[in-house]
Amino acid sequence: MSEKNDSTGKQIFYSSETNETVIENGSNGKIQNKNTDNTANRHRILHTFCIFICILAMGWRNALIGPTLPDIRIIIDENLATASWIFTAKSLGGLLGAICGGFAYDRFNKIGVFVVIVIIMGISSAVAPWCYHLAAMLVVHGFHGVCAASFETAAIADIALVWKQKAGPYLQAMQFAFSVGAIISPLVAEPFLAKTITFPANFERFFKCFNVCASVFETHSEIY
Repeated sequence: MSEKNDSTGKQIFYSSETNETVIENGSNGKIQNKNTDNTANRHRILHTFCIFICILAMGWRNALIGPTLPDIRIIIDENLATASWIFTAKSLGGLLGAICGGFAYDRFNKIGVFVVIVIIMGISSAVAPWCYHLAAMLVVHGFHGVCAASFETAAIADIALVWKQKAGPYLQAMQFAFSVGAIISPLVAEPFLAKTITFPANFERFFKCFNVCASVFETHSEIY
């Protein structure tokens, strides 16, 4: 290790073994490894960015249920009241996921927990369009609710652990990423939804008159 004094009175040590630069401040004797701090900060930023991307995708997926519910109702061939149980299944899954996410984050490998949750959430989202029965659709959205709540719980705890006292802005940014995904999702899905057929306001009255006329015509046809 070689030593050098700069003009500010700091002693700079160059380590040939680790290729790191260590600066010792002459006034208080503190030693700071700048290269190590910069690397750790880059890792924290990259780690947080990956969480933001996952949160944005989760917001995208959550916001799809509302605008696509009429199409889901067509897929499972159920009325609107029955299809609305999808929201209940997702909410119940969210209650369970909030507990499971915190438990798994504390007990198991943190990166492994994130990877497993994202994989399960991706699979549940991918198979949803091929669920033609109500039970299968409820199971898929229930699993999505579990995974989404688990990921969000673990993500909040992880950001607080990584950034400590500076975590406030990053937690706000995480919620902003979720909102961005939720806003964009319906706009992207709109061209792929089933076309809506609209009728005039007096169509029901016209339809009743048409049925009456058809009945009268059928009666006269039977007489003659």
